Amino acid sequence: DDIVVSAKAGDSIDGGEGSDTLQSLDLTSLEVDLVLDLRATEQVSGDNNTRINNFENISSVTLGTSKLV
Repeated sequence: DDIVVSAKAGDSIDGGEGSDTLQSLDLTSLEVDLVLDLRATEQVSGDNNTRINNFENISSVTLGTSKLV
């Protein structure tokens, strides 16, 4: 099990196996619609530069002008 403190737009992180938590995801710099699906292996889609994979929990997501769809 892993706890990752923070990630931001453009980061590429992988929680790997186990129950992993990302405490803060900052997407304020993005201006695109995003899909956040914690059931998927690649959990954020809509931005080709941001890769968030294999996290079972995300405590906080901060958005700018982008929106989750």
